[in-house]
This record gives sequence, structure tokens and C-alpha cells, in this order.
Amino acid sequence: MWKIRSQYNGVIEVLLEQILSGTVRLQQVYVPLLFLIRHSLELVLKANVADAEKYLPGINDPRLKREHKLTQVLRHFSTFLDSLDLRKMPRPLRKKLARFRRMYSDLNTTLHQLDIHSRVFRFPTDKEGNVQAISTSRINMQKIIELLYYTDSFLTFTDLVLLDLGIIGPKQKTKSVRLADRLLIGADRHQGRKGRNNKFFAC
Repeated sequence: MWKIRSQYNGVIEVLLEQILSGTVRLQQVYVPLLFLIRHSLELVLKANVADAEKYLPGINDPRLKREHKLTQVLRHFSTFLDSLDLRKMPRPLRKKLARFRRMYSDLNTTLHQLDIHSRVFRFPTDKEGNVQAISTSRINMQKIIELLYYTDSFLTFTDLVLLDLGIIGPKQKTKSVRLADRLLIGADRHQGRKGRNNKFFAC
């Protein structure tokens, strides 16, 4: 799942760069872009829970493989996080994690409401043949992209950080820079891209 998720993210970056360069207009690709973002999120949530199964047997509910509603996938992911003893996590990182979770929940809910049954971004009609129109007035793309960038490091490094800190599995022995630091700089990375996002939405 990680490899496929990385491919989705790679195409998302290509599309955003093409929009920034003026090669492509946002209005021409916003549905495929939303499709890529939505499925990238589904995959990364599932991948984190699946990987955690190695250290927390039973945490990966078999029903998750067949689940595609983002709200339900997030519920499984949240159950995994809520089952952990986070006292080994440095206080600044615990605060950061809480903020990441609030912001990701916001992103997850936004996309779920646009595509409740994982069909709207893929098919022009519903199962009865009715046209599925996506009103652009319902889509705040700037908010979606900013939340995506802000939460990306959290989603990517969740299991690795928990392993690094010994919260799941044996505590890792490493002299390298802690993976936890990658989460702590997540907000800085987001701020660095904020100007780029503003330029993006001026296209």
C-alpha cells in the first residue's frame, strides 16, 4: 500500500506543479486531483494500521480491507492511536500529535462529505444513472491542499515514530536524528509551502 500511496502523492505533486507553471488550469483537473488526494489518504491510513499489526496483534480489523468510507477508515486508525500509551512520547510531540489529529480529522471529513461512497470522483453517474455533479462552490481547494501538506508528515511517519520511541515494538537503538523530529518540523514545512499555496490558488 505504501508504494501505491507514494505514486498517488507523486502525481499530486506533478499536477500542482503544472498548475503553478500555468501549463494546466485548476478548473481542468480538480476532480482527478481530488480523486488522487482522497485515495492517497485512504491508503496511508490503512497502511499504518496494517503495519502496526506486527506489534499489536488484532489491531488490524479484517473488515478494514473492504472499507472505503473515509470516516470509517479514520475510525479504525483512531482506534489504533487511542489504544497506545503515549507517556513515552515527549510532551511537545504529544501536543503536536493532538493538533495533527484535529487537522487531519477536518481534512478527512471535508473529503468524505464530497465523496461519501467513493464513487463521485470516479464515475460521472451514480448506480441509477443520475449525473453526479460536483459543485465547485462546495470545494475549498486551498483549505484541502493546506491541510494535506500539514498532515502529510504525520501520516507518513506515524508508525516509524511510534517504533522509534518504543511505544509499539521494542525501543529502537539509533544514533541518527530521531524520526520524531520529522513530525516536530511538520508545521515549519507547512508554513514554508503556504506562500506557494497562495500562488497556486491565484492561477
